[in-house]
Amino acid sequence: MRIAFIDCTSGISGDMVLGALLDAGLSLTVLKNELAKLPISEPFELSLRQIRRGGVYGIRFEVVCREKQTHRHLHDIETIIGESSLDAACKGQVMKVFACLAEAEAVVHKTSVEKVHLHEVGAIDSILDIAGCVIALHKLGIEKIYTTPIALGGGTVECSHGVMQVPVPATAELLKNYPIIHNKNISGELCTPTGAALVKALSSGVKEDIPMLIRAVGYGAGSKQFDGILDLLSVTIGDV
Repeated sequence: MRIAFIDCTSGISGDMVLGALLDAGLSLTVLKNELAKLPISEPFELSLRQIRRGGVYGIRFEVVCREKQTHRHLHDIETIIGESSLDAACKGQVMKVFACLAEAEAVVHKTSVEKVHLHEVGAIDSILDIAGCVIALHKLGIEKIYTTPIALGGGTVECSHGVMQVPVPATAELLKNYPIIHNKNISGELCTPTGAALVKALSSGVKEDIPMLIRAVGYGAGSKQFDGILDLLSVTIGDV
């Protein structure tokens, strides 16, 4: 069985995971071809850059897209994914991630899953990040995911609801019963709601002592740098 072990001691976000999986061997051409199966009318580009952090190189992955609509409901996401020509297994896992996000946001905003607005996480770049991560896992043959405890960060972050404490409520809701690390000495968000939703929906839990035959290692770089951490997410892919 092929597994992926994700080191989240510098946090986790969708773009960091996808950058690490690209660094570990996912073909950019394959990723582009698969994402082209989504019925998205807004033009977008995928940007990859090598970033050096503390002597280690990682891939900084970004979706470049200018769209007017930056929030959607869960049914809007269901329409996009449902009308795509992605594999059925990929569709199911993408929707599982978005269902986790919608459920968490609904709890936070005291509303229903059907009515809750998905703000930043409903934007095209977030849809492509999440779909891209699921596609990458399938293309690399990964059957299970394990992680370290999740580093959250500290201080505050500015989002669509204004300035909020880290972790933001949706992230805290998503990571209930999952081991986390508080980083009170860091001012900023290390774990995004998208990263937390990927963990909630797809991870088999924290397990750091896994005997495996390592097949590939990849590093994904975040968009910000923080003092005291490397700001790289690593993915180790191996067979057990």
